[in-house]
Amino acid sequence: MDEMDKVAVNEFDPSNFLSSLWETWKGVLINPPLFFRQMPREGGFLPPALFMLVCLGGDGLLKAIFGGGFRGFFSAVVGTTLMTFLVAAVLYLFSTQLFPGKGSYEGSFRILAYTNAVSVFGWIPAVGTLAALYGIYIAARGIMEVFSLDRGKAGVVIILTALVMVVLSLLLGGGMFFGR
Repeated sequence: MDEMDKVAVNEFDPSNFLSSLWETWKGVLINPPLFFRQMPREGGFLPPALFMLVCLGGDGLLKAIFGGGFRGFFSAVVGTTLMTFLVAAVLYLFSTQLFPGKGSYEGSFRILAYTNAVSVFGWIPAVGTLAALYGIYIAARGIMEVFSLDRGKAGVVIILTALVMVVLSLLLGGGMFFGR
């Protein structure tokens, strides 16, 4: 057994807020395959949504302090939260309709919510970009575990989901990704 597989990984538990937040954050960032393998596929949206909001809130607060103002905070927290629900639907459709994935919409939301662990680095120039790229890897590992898809299919799901979101953004005036 690999040393990393011995690490206990648990879903965020709001009743044990700080300890659970730290352990979940470490689990997602340090060993995404194990985290998503052990993550409950069901259990409601609240635990992953709260985890995501805390991570995004930290990012948004630091963006507001270091030059983004209220718009930086609002974009980081509210915009990303709303987008997560939409992107989860697109990801779910590609994972189950294009490929024989076995997951659910809730599972796709959970993948994306926990992937937001990387957002705490979003306010740091250059590091935020690297963290976002690592977030793509984390999401791909989540898709592989939750939907039982191989690496190639998970990659296709990521690429197609990103393309759909870019097209939607362009159709809606570019505000989603290209700022206005």
